[in-house]
Amino acid sequence: MLWVKTSLAQLETKGKEFWGTSTLGSGWGNAALFISSEQAANVTVHVFASSKTYNLTIAKNSLVSLNLTRADVMCSEDQLMETKGFKITSNVDVSAYLLLPSPATSDATILFPSHAIPGNSEYLLLTYGEEFPVGNRVAILSHEDNNLVQITLKNNSLGNSTDSVIIVTLNKGQCYQVKQITGYQISGGTVNVLSKGKKVSVFCGNVITTVGRDQAADMLLEQVPPKNTLGRHFVITPFLDHTKGFIFEVAASVDNTVIRQDGVVVAVLEEGEVYMLDIDSERAVCIDATNPVLVSQMMKSSAANGKKYGDPAFFYVNPLEQSIKSALIATPNSSQFPEHYLSVILSKAGRDSFYLDDLLVSRTKLTTSQCGNYFWYTDSITPGTHSLKNKYGFLSILYGLGPDDSYLYSAGSGLQNLKVEILHRDSFFCDRHREFTFEASDSTSDYYAWIWDDGSPPIYGLKAVHRFYDLKRQHLVKLAYSNTSGQIDTTYQYLTFSDTGRINLIEKDQIATCSDSTFEISIDTIINANYLWSTGDTSAKITISSGGIYSVIATYSITGCQTFDTVNINFLESVEANFKTDTVCLNEANTIISTSKSDSNITNYRWIVDGLPVYGLDTVTTTMSSSGRFEVQLIVSTANGCTDTATKSKSLVVLDIPQADFTYQLFPQPNSLTVNFFDQSSNDVVYRDWSFPDRVSDSIVFPIVTFTQKGPLVIVLYVENISGCWDTAIRIIDYRPDFSILVPSAFTPSNDGLNDGFGPLIFDQSNNYSMLIFNRWGEQIFESNSLSEKWNGTYQGVDCPQGAYLYLISYTNDNNYRQMAKGTVTLIR
Repeated sequence: MLWVKTSLAQLETKGKEFWGTSTLGSGWGNAALFISSEQAANVTVHVFASSKTYNLTIAKNSLVSLNLTRADVMCSEDQLMETKGFKITSNVDVSAYLLLPSPATSDATILFPSHAIPGNSEYLLLTYGEEFPVGNRVAILSHEDNNLVQITLKNNSLGNSTDSVIIVTLNKGQCYQVKQITGYQISGGTVNVLSKGKKVSVFCGNVITTVGRDQAADMLLEQVPPKNTLGRHFVITPFLDHTKGFIFEVAASVDNTVIRQDGVVVAVLEEGEVYMLDIDSERAVCIDATNPVLVSQMMKSSAANGKKYGDPAFFYVNPLEQSIKSALIATPNSSQFPEHYLSVILSKAGRDSFYLDDLLVSRTKLTTSQCGNYFWYTDSITPGTHSLKNKYGFLSILYGLGPDDSYLYSAGSGLQNLKVEILHRDSFFCDRHREFTFEASDSTSDYYAWIWDDGSPPIYGLKAVHRFYDLKRQHLVKLAYSNTSGQIDTTYQYLTFSDTGRINLIEKDQIATCSDSTFEISIDTIINANYLWSTGDTSAKITISSGGIYSVIATYSITGCQTFDTVNINFLESVEANFKTDTVCLNEANTIISTSKSDSNITNYRWIVDGLPVYGLDTVTTTMSSSGRFEVQLIVSTANGCTDTATKSKSLVVLDIPQADFTYQLFPQPNSLTVNFFDQSSNDVVYRDWSFPDRVSDSIVFPIVTFTQKGPLVIVLYVENISGCWDTAIRIIDYRPDFSILVPSAFTPSNDGLNDGFGPLIFDQSNNYSMLIFNRWGEQIFESNSLSEKWNGTYQGVDCPQGAYLYLISYTNDNNYRQMAKGTVTLIR
């Protein structure tokens, strides 16, 4: 016997992989992805229609947005296969949301991660289109190639006796959209994955519809949760100031489902039937069901909601069983949505522990619901990113309104308080008449009831032993228990029996490995079973060195019953990431070169230097802003999907450079100028070279040089440290021996006795002397009428900053001619 369990899964909206698309919607413009993370994340978004890949870096506790071409991610045709999906991958858990903003027609949905979607899953469909039913759509996006999917539309006409069934095969990244047709409706229909272990993401919506019999209309969009994640207890909160309330729907997943609204029975539904009600007031509603159901909430159009603002929107209400403890949410900062709101549902235990942006929300803001020990809170919030926390768990939705637009989506969900699973032992294959032992994984409950589908009476207690005599190939085992809220919840498991033939011994039918040498195929060990592989091996695992089809026969030694399974192994050419770096000085660029194995087959290079992305192919160039040793990471991938990462800490070496600097003192004579130079460079200098006009270079520390040539004198000091790193300092001395005035180009007011003040040297008689100093904005900051009074680099007693200043000097010489000099002087500190 083979048994396969399909338990009430834990649906987490944080994850490392997401798949998304959209049903057809009216409007135009780009689609927007919002991805938030509570830790630093590296995220890749691949769009299948354009074959574009986007690499995103998200800082801790922050969010990034990415605009995507609307036509690339929206299914537009009816019952045609289209490549209109995108895939998000991340190195850490993130949350992802899809917004389709367009003037007057917008909506948003949270995206479910791949790990929350089981293979061969089934979806119960629910959308809204009372006023415009032909606008209803369902879109299916395949995660893998050759994926066989069945779509069933619910018969809603008395003239039809059967449902409408569509079966289609989809490849990875392809979407398939079905619109509602006369006599058959999407709500209450199903989507089933028929290919073993494969997955799809499902989205429901409406092209454009009103809600509440109003002229204002909007598109609707929401990702559908898998059927085995549905819950039974709900609190539906009102929208703030919507005095005319909202509309909600409940779809049943199994027959004979009793629906209670605020404790009163309002409907008994068969599988696929939908109960809908218009709540014509601003109040919360409690929904309880005897079996798992899918619940949606619709925001009414502006003229029908009592607020006279906003457009229709809808989302799937999260069950109370799916509370979360933290979320990082985002509201678009757009004039299209001037108002943003947050609604939160809290348990009694958590009413004093809810934090919005790390600020405690007072219990005085909470409203008591009619749903036992639950409270709700609604308030406006600002555009941007917000953090939500409550250690006892909460549920939350976000919505935004504009004059003729709206959006609405869930902040996230997770079954953190519903972890009970059915543990199964004594699992023999090829045997219909064995006893099986079942046990609940959580022993903290005070009530357990085991319910069988073969007519046997229930068994009460943590453990149960049951013998199956039925010839059915599948049995449903249910476990009812009391949860942490004191309510009765149900989890379940399917057991599939097989007398003979192929069963799922090996996890996958096809496996592609990037190994260059060997690969290990393994199966779960079954007690009292013997194995025979096509290689002749007889153990539960074998090691192979080449690709091909491998099969295994399992024989149960007690009864002699046999079963088999096969797997196709494909060896792909592997890739091995590697690179080399050079040691450089701080003022130089560093070139990093990939030396990866199979470099010619690599299609994507992702470089990260000191935690920041550097864009390039097999070679990148980067310049660091400081010296030190830095980590370099290279992630490479090939067209066949093989990837590898090379990380080298402290591999990028950037050396310190010396600091070149010098000062000088002028000694003018009638036909020459003698200058004393003083090297002020950093202490690590081991080599220096002075460059003077028309002179041989000099390497002494304090050279004394006499100049006789005319014009500006350019002085260069070149220095090196022991590592060979270098720096230069340049000064210009404006020496003109046929003039009677000499003005320094720089001074250093450091009170060291050298060049502490600024002023000219005048070699002839001077009368009516004046010197004015101006800053860069033209403001006069100094004036002197005496040659002996020099500027000390201050203004009104405060040191002026380092930089260039304008001077204007004038005087009358001994020939009674007015002389003037103007230019800039550099103040150095």
